[in-house]
Amino acid sequence: MKARLGDLAHVRASRSGSQLTLAVIAWGPAEYAILARELTVDRFRAFLGSGAPALVGRYDLPRLHCLIFVLAGALPEPASLLLPDPGGQLLSSRLLLLEIDKEPELL
Repeated sequence: MKARLGDLAHVRASRSGSQLTLAVIAWGPAEYAILARELTVDRFRAFLGSGAPALVGRYDLPRLHCLIFVLAGALPEPASLLLPDPGGQLLSSRLLLLEIDKEPELL
């Protein structure tokens, strides 16, 4: 069964220099387990498409039910200030629509 990421978590974006950080915060431990399994760096990079930066890191914070994605060099300054989404808020809203498998794959 599939669900939108927004049914499992909420997302916050922040920017520091040329680095963009997206925090995916699950609603609870069950939702976190699904996201930790399904929302890999490769899946996140595929979501970003061909414009994905070379360095994308994922940091797991299981006690907070949170996955942190760091996009290094995503927004070079100062030109990034002229982009329509310099802080990543539109990207975080779009991420909420990503479809996630809620059920584990059967072997």
